[in-house]
Amino acid sequence: MVGISKQKLLPLDENLAGVESRIREILSRLQISDPTVIMMGICGVSGIGKTTLAQVLYDYISQQFEGSCFISDVRGNSAKYGFTFLQEAILSDIAGENTKVVNENQGISILIRKLQGKRVLLILDNVDNLEQLEYLAGECNWFGLGSRIVITSTCRDVLATHGVENIYDVPKLNYYEAIQLLSSQVTEGPVPDYYYVVWKRAIHYSNGLPLVLKYIGSDLLEKMKAVDFSLSEISVEELEIVLEKYEGVYEGGKIQSIHKVSYDSLNECEKRIFLDIACFFTGEPVSYVEEILSACGFEPKYYITRLIDRSLLSITPTGSFMIHDHIKDMAMKIVQQESPLHPGKRSRLWCPQDVLQVLNENEVSTIFTGFMVLNENDVMFVCTSM
Repeated sequence: MVGISKQKLLPLDENLAGVESRIREILSRLQISDPTVIMMGICGVSGIGKTTLAQVLYDYISQQFEGSCFISDVRGNSAKYGFTFLQEAILSDIAGENTKVVNENQGISILIRKLQGKRVLLILDNVDNLEQLEYLAGECNWFGLGSRIVITSTCRDVLATHGVENIYDVPKLNYYEAIQLLSSQVTEGPVPDYYYVVWKRAIHYSNGLPLVLKYIGSDLLEKMKAVDFSLSEISVEELEIVLEKYEGVYEGGKIQSIHKVSYDSLNECEKRIFLDIACFFTGEPVSYVEEILSACGFEPKYYITRLIDRSLLSITPTGSFMIHDHIKDMAMKIVQQESPLHPGKRSRLWCPQDVLQVLNENEVSTIFTGFMVLNENDVMFVCTSM
């Protein structure tokens, strides 16, 4: 391991709150001086900062290898350009050769031949399926001794299936890191103490996700600039109004689009289970939900595990489902967009007014799968898919 404990990491922008401690943890796991080949995953929900960490890591250690390559957005670029294009990019960056790859299997052979004798650093960012890894970093023995392959992903199951055991789960920002990040987005100077009540609301809403805090901070700054306010001139009440407007209208904006990437990677059955849990069963005991899903014809344990691996839901220590508000809002928005003006044409209903309207009008679509009925004492899920 390089003597990182005695040296300062690369100068970090103040906007990269919490990055240095996370980079130190990643470096301790990578064991740069170890002569073996190490493949490592950086995992976490969208917006947690995986790509930022990978970029900082690459800048910091790439010069210690014979060759290095950072492939950004593997998911998007493989779909847009194909795997041969990415294989050619790796060969160009690491081997310095402009090799034309005819097909993926030929590309694998060339990668092995050119890279087996080199100590290389390869970072694959935003991987979401096994095929991407099979074509770009199939085995550790593709690479020379001392090589490091780092993969960022929201999909722990993909990493595990590929045999990646060394997985770093990126933690959310703690309160002080979140304060640092949000403050740096809005002002270059210190934040007056009386603004922290507003900052706390923003941090609670972000749930410790750096990307969400950056969106909130940039929106607050933009709105303040639009009315020619500086932070020293705007009142707490005015800041709260800005945040309230943000909280009220931001659904369907950038934050939800971040999480929709994970949703879009699901198959149709996984999407259906996810929407059911998000719309109806947040906070409900897992065992109770499994019984209901089984009665509706599903194999719940498999699909629930898949959704957890995709960072779309989690289970509390007491055994209940937990879904972050951003993700739950995204799920409800997906259902509402099935028919914005006609609830009866949607697949799921959870709003009592919508349920009453549909029942009164006796108008239910062919895609309708269930609704939730609530009163003072009971919560009942009605499944129509049996």
